[in-house]
Amino acid sequence: MWTQDLTWTQVLVILVMAAAALALFSGKFDNTMTPTKTRQVVYSVSGEENMSASLTYQNESGGTEQRTVPLPWSKSFLAAPGSLAYISAQKQSKPGSIVVIVSGDGKIIQRAESTSEFGIAVAGGVVP
Repeated sequence: MWTQDLTWTQVLVILVMAAAALALFSGKFDNTMTPTKTRQVVYSVSGEENMSASLTYQNESGGTEQRTVPLPWSKSFLAAPGSLAYISAQKQSKPGSIVVIVSGDGKIIQRAESTSEFGIAVAGGVVP
């Protein structure tokens, strides 16, 4: 079962990255613009007491990181408007739910929840 979930997560990450590339090449982003103010991005993951989760997320330099953490967990960093932010969290135990939230400058970009056994919650979007 772990192999299926990991493959599904990898496919989802690729799709999110492809969507960002499509937006970039469709002219949505103008590379000739002067730099603008950065935004505070926060990833938050919560779940049941004593729950841990396997995370995959885009870090502040645009790379992908993976780690297993106890919940609750959060990460904060600065990003340019128009940047892509995403996080995927898979429960490491059966009971309860897991919730992920991506926010930019205090406003929720996306929230997702999973209550499935070893479920995965994925949230992401473009930083406003």
